[in-house]
Amino acid sequence: MINDLHPVSVPRELLEQALDAAAAVGMQDVADELDRILTPTTAKSAEPIDVLPTVAVEGDQLVIRITTECLLHAVTCAPEWPVDYRGDPISIQNGTLLIQEIIHELQREDEQGTNQMHRLLDQAALDAINNGSEAVSYD
Repeated sequence: MINDLHPVSVPRELLEQALDAAAAVGMQDVADELDRILTPTTAKSAEPIDVLPTVAVEGDQLVIRITTECLLHAVTCAPEWPVDYRGDPISIQNGTLLIQEIIHELQREDEQGTNQMHRLLDQAALDAINNGSEAVSYD
């Protein structure tokens, strides 16, 4: 039995499976609590077009755009986002600071001078090729 109150991280998929199992065996109070944990709440409802991230070419620039509200919501919905001892996602106390820290991590270079933005774009290009890109020569 765990008797300390250290935060633990539980994958979202595992919580969803537990919810299904609790509902299937009639443990409605457990199912309700798991549903509460899994259901994100926001202070205001926004139109999906206003909150979804977008990627576009503007002039000669690739522009990735996401509202700060969407970013803060999205990170807390990630399966890897930690939960507290009750299974609740840990809460963001200072959204502005977390956004600054996320930006720092996106731009932080490793020993080779590569950052997460480079890796993101490299992976997207490889995925395009692996999905049969018609923009490259395979000869």
